[in-house]
Amino acid sequence: MESLGNFFPHEVKKKFAINNLKPGSIFRLLVPDTTPPKEKFLILVGVESNNLLFASIFINSEINPNIFNSELLKSLHYQLKVENYSFLKRNSYADCSKITERKSEELMLILENNTQTFVETLNEIDFGNIKSILKSSTTINVVLKKKYGFI
Repeated sequence: MESLGNFFPHEVKKKFAINNLKPGSIFRLLVPDTTPPKEKFLILVGVESNNLLFASIFINSEINPNIFNSELLKSLHYQLKVENYSFLKRNSYADCSKITERKSEELMLILENNTQTFVETLNEIDFGNIKSILKSSTTINVVLKKKYGFI
């Protein structure tokens, strides 16, 4: 079902996109960087200094023991509770073991063309805890951490 927001004039949709394209925003997008490509929830966790790229992490419904097979990798997941987020069907996990870069321009176009891709914004406590895990993560390159302000 199409969102009412998609019927608004382009300028209104553009303003909506600008207001919601920021760290802490949660999106549901078709992502090419999973095997196979599929719709995933992701969180924008940082933006580089010139605003051309965002850092994002995925939300997973569970911690896959085949991929995250050590206590270290499991510890890099932050639980998001269903009672705090209306889009969740069950408690889920923000995967802080890896940052994926996304182009601001592409995200802007996606959001302008389909306002339903924006889902919600992280609350301050969860966002702070996620940033702390990202800062301490040994699986994320130091250059990426610096680029997005985690160091």
